Amino acid sequence: MIINRKWLERHNACNNGKEWFLAQRITDPVDGLINLIQNDKLDWANWLILRVMTKHQCLAYKIFSAEQVLPIYEAKHPKELEPRKALEAAKAVLVNDTEKTRRAAAAYIAYANYASSTYAADPVADYAWHAAYDYVYAHTAAAAINAKKQMHLKILNYGVSLLEEEP
Repeated sequence: MIINRKWLERHNACNNGKEWFLAQRITDPVDGLINLIQNDKLDWANWLILRVMTKHQCLAYKIFSAEQVLPIYEAKHPKELEPRKALEAAKAVLVNDTEKTRRAAAAYIAYANYASSTYAADPVADYAWHAAYDYVYAHTAAAAINAKKQMHLKILNYGVSLLEEEP
């Protein structure tokens, strides 16, 4: 895959991101991600990574992301079990993507704010990720901002490693 103006426009890149990316003259997605991370454009890196991954990579990335932040959420909301159940259901699909595991995972879509009928595990992983990540983003003290950035970097670096593993 080559990242160029046409690809960026087809994937609805914002104008600033599109112009910045093209100015870097990078066409390889992994090189582009590394460049974005090095230039502290973490939100743009996350935007790009989710558009160049396969479904399997994307699900693994979302599961990893949820695993990083879910303990923080659970510490504050110990009685809310749905994010953990959603994460476990998504992991089952990742390990064994069958109609049965997708149906089991789909049971948690009702808890999400949105649903995707095309791939049940993605909204399940999204639900676990968003429930925990929303809590992390809600805290804006300087230490929390730094911790959030470090977690974001850890998640993005994991995503880059997924892309480097699979062709």
